[in-house]
Amino acid sequence: MAKSKPAAKPQLKLSMAKAMPERVRLVELASVDADGDPYVVRCEAFDSIEAAKVMRRLSGATPKMGPKDDVAGVDSDKLPMVLEVARQLIERGTALAGPAGAFVRPAFWFDENVPRHDLSVDGRCLPATDVFVLGSVIAGLCGYGEGAALGGFRSSK
Repeated sequence: MAKSKPAAKPQLKLSMAKAMPERVRLVELASVDADGDPYVVRCEAFDSIEAAKVMRRLSGATPKMGPKDDVAGVDSDKLPMVLEVARQLIERGTALAGPAGAFVRPAFWFDENVPRHDLSVDGRCLPATDVFVLGSVIAGLCGYGEGAALGGFRSSK
């Protein structure tokens, strides 16, 4: 019986120089604005080196939950650290619509000393679930899987 030859690998073809698609996602929060409308936030990927610096704080995490899960499954001892990382991601990777079509970046701020748009919203009043959802989506857009490191701290109890 003759052995069959392995299938030939397809020959690669050099790509044409084109812009890459934006890595963005709109997320509706449980939190509402002054008019009672839920916030819809533009989550964006940002510089990979900057993302790695933020995510480094959560070393060893693995993707275990998506953005629709809540923080109830996160190990309570690690919750403050997870939320702090999520806040840093939010300050780097969110936007709201502003006047004349311009973006307001970041959508939410947590540190009064970090430069921000005048219309950015004080994020210190956001519930932990909204912070967690936004952080999870941004982590995914930055290449860490949907909710990667943030969801990696589920309680084993």
